[in-house]
Amino acid sequence: MSRETLLGIDIGTSGCKAVLLASNGRILHEATTSYEPHYPQPGWAEMDPETWYGAAIAAARQVLSGATDAPEPAGIGISGQMISCTYLGEGGALRPSILWMDQRTTPIVDRLVQEFDEVLPPITMTPINTAYTLPRILWLREQQASLWSGLRGILWSKDYVRYRLTGICATDPTDASGSLLLDSSRRRWSRRILEAFDLDEQLLPKLLDSHEVVGGLSAAGARDLGIPVGTPVVAGAGDLFSENLSAGNVHQNQRLIRFGSCGSVSSPVDRPVLDPQRKCPCYVHCLPGRWLAESSSQAFGLAEAWFKKAFYSIVASEDEASAVHDLAEEEAASAPPGAEGLVFNPFIQGAPYWDSALTGGFHGVALTHRRAHFMRAVIEGATYALADAAQMLTRMHGETTAAAAEALEWTAIGGGARSATWCRIVAAVLGVELQVLEDANPAKGAAMLAGIGTGVFSSFEEAIAVCVSPPTLVRPEAHAVNTYRALHREYRRIHELYSQ
Repeated sequence: MSRETLLGIDIGTSGCKAVLLASNGRILHEATTSYEPHYPQPGWAEMDPETWYGAAIAAARQVLSGATDAPEPAGIGISGQMISCTYLGEGGALRPSILWMDQRTTPIVDRLVQEFDEVLPPITMTPINTAYTLPRILWLREQQASLWSGLRGILWSKDYVRYRLTGICATDPTDASGSLLLDSSRRRWSRRILEAFDLDEQLLPKLLDSHEVVGGLSAAGARDLGIPVGTPVVAGAGDLFSENLSAGNVHQNQRLIRFGSCGSVSSPVDRPVLDPQRKCPCYVHCLPGRWLAESSSQAFGLAEAWFKKAFYSIVASEDEASAVHDLAEEEAASAPPGAEGLVFNPFIQGAPYWDSALTGGFHGVALTHRRAHFMRAVIEGATYALADAAQMLTRMHGETTAAAAEALEWTAIGGGARSATWCRIVAAVLGVELQVLEDANPAKGAAMLAGIGTGVFSSFEEAIAVCVSPPTLVRPEAHAVNTYRALHREYRRIHELYSQ
């Protein structure tokens, strides 16, 4: 195999990660640039898309300069947080992008559910909810008419960065799957949906396969990255899909748990599946001829990050962030399972419960509780919500027997998967053995897609065989499984109280 390299970039919720991947599957260098979403009003979440671009350039230049003896990249792949919607005008973005956890479109979604629940999901294979793009397009048209008149296109996070690098507007079917505008079975924009809402298809980007080359770096993009004009850039994929690829999660008996800002459980399927409960989406996969069923918990890592920011030191540097992480990990591990009766109900108005009346809080607070108990309770509460999401996915698959459950392979990836305490809690709550992959991430998956699209890898199968590393196993302790089974039932009882 030739000594080529591939650049992968992932636009995350709280930071951009870049990796330089060698053609032998080894990560030569990686870097992360941090940023924070803005919350201008309760329930709103936004980001200036230029922040994404600046962070992508900074992280990419770090990895390129950190591997001075490596050849220049043969291709570039970009991944990103799904569903975060950017409105493009003639001169760039019209306003800040609306992020995946934003809830401002709740009234519009309620209306769409009443009027179109029998129309949209059978076409898109996704439920109607506040996360997706169509309600946000309607929100701009209804609430910011002056901007609507200047709207020239809709892009998602990775697509905006690629647009800035190449000057070409495009997306792939994975991100398009979260738009409520895609015909999932045919992998093309749905003319029926566009006509129903009087939307011009010219507003939507060209659809290309995730590994397909969109174009080469423009002069401006090449200057910003410091590599040659014309370097191929592939379409890339949403973070959920590129991380599944990086973990080799390609079979229906596999489950991938993402320990990220949003926690998720996902499973590849060979045909689109509509969830009759309208909870779990089924997206088009970046793998040819495959789809990806998913269930998520939107306040997974966000809940932990919120607690550390509110109740530990204010972090001003990477060293301080590392120190806070280590302290929080140590304290959470020191508290017993169940945090001595302290239960945290996550503040989730989105997935997995989609309950607009739901509030969060701590239940059972006593004078004996210390910060360690609260830290552990946050991790446990977020994990109970993730376990509920996993059970929704199981029902969607119809895998209700013990034999079917035992046949599943569970893999964990993401920043939170580096926490031994969190992995042990997740393994015990789910009652499964976890295969933890430390180097699987969306940026690596994006680089793999670039390798497939540029011929560095001959196929998806070769890319997976070369790039996926052996996992570390985390086995649940039997007594912890039994303890958490009872605690999970208590969590559900308390969750009902916070839902009223």
